[in-house]
Amino acid sequence: MPTIHTIFSIIVLYVVAAADFVASFQITTTRSSYNMRWASAVNEAMHSSSEEETDDAKSIQLPAFSPVSWMRQEAWASMSRHEKETFLEHITSGNFQSDRQDVHDRYYATPARFSQDEIDFGNGVDRVVLGRGPRRVLVLSGIHGNEPCGVEAVKMILQKGKLFSGNNANVTSEELSQDDNWIDKLEMLFDSLTIEFMLGNPAALRQNRRFIQRNLNRLFDISTLCDSDLADQEGYRYELHRARLITESIRHADFVLDIHSCSSDVGSFALPSSLDLSELLAEHLPVKYVIESLVHACLDGGTTLDAALWNDVPGVCVECGQHTHKDVVSRAAAVISSFLRLQVLQEDGAFATPSSQSLETPITMWLKKFPEFHFVAEEEPVFRDAERGVVKCPVEGGAFIVMPTAQPVIGEEALFWASAK
Repeated sequence: MPTIHTIFSIIVLYVVAAADFVASFQITTTRSSYNMRWASAVNEAMHSSSEEETDDAKSIQLPAFSPVSWMRQEAWASMSRHEKETFLEHITSGNFQSDRQDVHDRYYATPARFSQDEIDFGNGVDRVVLGRGPRRVLVLSGIHGNEPCGVEAVKMILQKGKLFSGNNANVTSEELSQDDNWIDKLEMLFDSLTIEFMLGNPAALRQNRRFIQRNLNRLFDISTLCDSDLADQEGYRYELHRARLITESIRHADFVLDIHSCSSDVGSFALPSSLDLSELLAEHLPVKYVIESLVHACLDGGTTLDAALWNDVPGVCVECGQHTHKDVVSRAAAVISSFLRLQVLQEDGAFATPSSQSLETPITMWLKKFPEFHFVAEEEPVFRDAERGVVKCPVEGGAFIVMPTAQPVIGEEALFWASAK
């Protein structure tokens, strides 16, 4: 029986500034055909050259298969000849290299080893692969270093070797601590699944920082993944390295779960990608809300689920509540455990577009403290800025406030408007 929760559709996004100003612009984007047109974006972003093919160009033998590990064959096959040549020119010019040379932080366990070893996930081990099943699932955590709930939940699942039985959005830390609530052995999944647990940003996690130099969850687009020179110039090579490793794992997965927490005190909610399977699975997870479209609404793009989308891999991001909430690890453990159970498919294969806008002037004050998922009536005052005065809810019929950021950062999202479906 699917979990009962509210489904929202995101319709308007406001970006607010934490400092004295923020640039003004509007974005309207749809990504339903993203996986078919990403190659053109690469071409436009990195090169401007003639579309005409020379005799020399026609004589070049292009690879029949994807030349990089993080790109699916289907995506490579969908590119035009010119796009393939442009891409190959870029990756062979020294701007791209494989980042799979580090093997010390990965743990591959046979069932026998798994039952004997204690895996200290998050402390020297940031990638664990278990099982031998034909269906491969990827569980990401710690993409932001100040969001450790997913890492702690994975660590508990691995140490106990069992799945948490909590299957509701209101699960508590007291329930998590009771051994009787850890029932199903993880090994039961090994014949059906190959499970990869991956920690996104180990360095940031050790320092309890959101990121080291650049927000890792904005680097998952093709041009950024290819451009080592820009990363060297701007000093975010470490995060780029992590993004490439994660993208390769996403590319090989059949389904992706990405666990996060947020600065607002709110119940857990799921953010599925725009693929139908993502939304279907999200509705079965133990969360209070499912919010469609939001995960592809980030101003800079380049999230883990953007990478999943252009690799045609279904995925769901789950925000498990406030970073420091006493139940946030319990919620993460419940979501991960439910996700893994759902991935053991039944015989029939079934599971057991936003707009964006920023402010022209800084916010000088919120008119009141708005709780998460608070309903704001149309034309209800929300905040005041120095130039326009009182700014009101612009959504016809009113809207719910989603993810109001406690400490907004210039250029990043600070609150979303959502309408209930």
